[in-house]
Amino acid sequence: MAEEGAGEMKNGKLVRVTAMFFALMLCFTILSRAADQMSVAVVQTERPQNRMIEHAVRTSGKIVQNQELAVTTLPDQRVTAIYVREGQRVAKGDLLFEVDTGLLDEKILDQQLEMEKQEFQVKDAKSQKEVSAQQRANSQAQAAEQYSLSTGRAGVQLARAKQQLDEAKEKLKKFRESADEGKAGLSGGTGTADSDVEAALLQALEDKTNAYVAAQGELRTLEWEIENAVFTAKQNAAAGTLSGTTAGELSGSVSGNMSGAASGALLAAEDKVHTGAADTEDMDDVSVEMDAENEAVSIEPLADDEEEIVLDMPSADAEPPVDVKSRENMPGTDDTSITVDMEAPEIVPDRSGADSKALGDPDADIGDMIIEDGGDPILPQPPTQEQLSQIEQTVRKSYSQRLAEAEQKVSSAQAEKETAEAALVKYQQEQLAAESSEKAASAQQLTADVRAAQQAYEDAAIAANEAAVTSGRAVAIANIAEPSNSSDRMNEITYEQMELTLEKLEGLKKAKGKVCAKADGLITKINIMTGEKTTDTTALLMADLSKGYRFTADITKDQQKYIGTGDLVRLTSGDGKQKLEDLPVESITADENNGELYHVTVQIPEDTFEPGMNVNLDYVRKSETYPVTVPLSALHLDERQQPYVLILEEYESIMGAEQRARKVSVTVLEQNESYAALAEGVIGSEQELIVQSDKAVDNGSRVRVAH
Repeated sequence: MAEEGAGEMKNGKLVRVTAMFFALMLCFTILSRAADQMSVAVVQTERPQNRMIEHAVRTSGKIVQNQELAVTTLPDQRVTAIYVREGQRVAKGDLLFEVDTGLLDEKILDQQLEMEKQEFQVKDAKSQKEVSAQQRANSQAQAAEQYSLSTGRAGVQLARAKQQLDEAKEKLKKFRESADEGKAGLSGGTGTADSDVEAALLQALEDKTNAYVAAQGELRTLEWEIENAVFTAKQNAAAGTLSGTTAGELSGSVSGNMSGAASGALLAAEDKVHTGAADTEDMDDVSVEMDAENEAVSIEPLADDEEEIVLDMPSADAEPPVDVKSRENMPGTDDTSITVDMEAPEIVPDRSGADSKALGDPDADIGDMIIEDGGDPILPQPPTQEQLSQIEQTVRKSYSQRLAEAEQKVSSAQAEKETAEAALVKYQQEQLAAESSEKAASAQQLTADVRAAQQAYEDAAIAANEAAVTSGRAVAIANIAEPSNSSDRMNEITYEQMELTLEKLEGLKKAKGKVCAKADGLITKINIMTGEKTTDTTALLMADLSKGYRFTADITKDQQKYIGTGDLVRLTSGDGKQKLEDLPVESITADENNGELYHVTVQIPEDTFEPGMNVNLDYVRKSETYPVTVPLSALHLDERQQPYVLILEEYESIMGAEQRARKVSVTVLEQNESYAALAEGVIGSEQELIVQSDKAVDNGSRVRVAH
């Protein structure tokens, strides 16, 4: 019995131990399952819906007038009374304010006296301008007359020298031919034709002389061009046109400046005054023509049967024309003719902008002056003597190479002329040695006459060059355009302005100093005070109620995508008491300073909102109906910024049926701040999308749906 009792006790204990073990295992399983459930994300899901995507545009703005009127009056009038206040409505003709009529009478009298003084200034300015024009015309006439006389006289002297040279050469030629015939008779032959050899040497000397004269003319013209360029550069500097241009930059600009009227006229003078540039066949015969009226000078080659000499002199009161000849007709070239036209070059330097703004010019353009702090205009400072010297050096340096080349050309031409002259002298001396004493004396005299005539011709040609250049310079100086002088017109304009002011003063006096509203309006601003004097600014500002009102507000660049001109909007007053529906948008314009802002305007019906009110605008743009739309919270972006959603799916595990998230890439068709429309075919309308989670969820994460 004892053994049986002990066995039963042992079995009971074993049962209890086993029960306790299974109880503990159950507890551990429950705890483990609870711990596992704690690590799983709890999510909320929704199914895709069939809906439209709405884009709401909301902004606030103000009611403003379509047109604002400025009420002004003449300055320096004392205000005696103001009859309106800001925000007050006024009707057309209502009295706004009035000014002191006694002070107004004083202003009218002062204005009349000032106009009388201004009238005298107008007359004086016109008289001065007429006198200046007469003086300028007289200077131009004198310069033209002097040019005509100088070049005409030089042309006559040159023609005479040429004629004397031809006569001396002809006498020597006949003497040589006679001597040749004598030698041929004595020897029974044809002679040695010494006259042909000497003629060739004489012609060579004449060609070299012409080249030398041409080189001298080029040098003189270039020297004048340099002086004119220096003068122009200094004038421009004094006029302030070289501001921002250093002296070092002048070398590049001078040649450009001189390539215009001045440079062209200088080249014309250079080409016209060269007296010998003919081919050896045409240099023997030159005519100088002058008609009975002394109208023009020209030196032209004569035909074989022409002998007369006629001089054409330009009239003193005629304006010298500009005639730019081709530089190919210069002495020493292969041209077969030469023309020396003694026409004065007209040089008119460009003073349209520079000289008219020179210091001290009362008509200088105020726009080119410096104005500091709203004070009086400050004239540009004149260049110093050191700066002017630097400018001159720069200009001269820019011409240094051309000047050296011209001087070298003169030197070379002179050397060639002297060589030709020495060859002729040597030949003539050889001829004299072979002649008898009686013939030698005659030949010596004739050759001396030829040399003297040749020298006289050379001197006359150089003198003609210098006369044309010198007198041409005087004509150019006389023709320099005067600086613009509009003082007479400026005085007239001032007088006309004073007349208008007087009319306004008299009109204000006729109204007894009272200023009234010109239209129905709303006073928005008052800039005057009783007892104070008026200024030249606006006295009152008022909204013109007859022109209506408009709502104006700013919207963002994103909002501008969903609203356009003509869209019907709703306007609500700031307190919510007034509301206007279906008002069309009048315009939407981009802000000039901020590319992210746009201005929207809406016209307001009469008798609704008042100017200055704060008003809210509401507008909703609805899209088409999309079959698959999801909350924006369901949409995510991956590392490549591609959109995707997480859908809920079930799977079997050792723990039984469980749920997890699966990533599905999608295409967004349209979205707003709440929903996104997705392309069809990727997810179905019955699928559950994860829209919210208490933990981070990714592709494959175990989840459980909150209940």
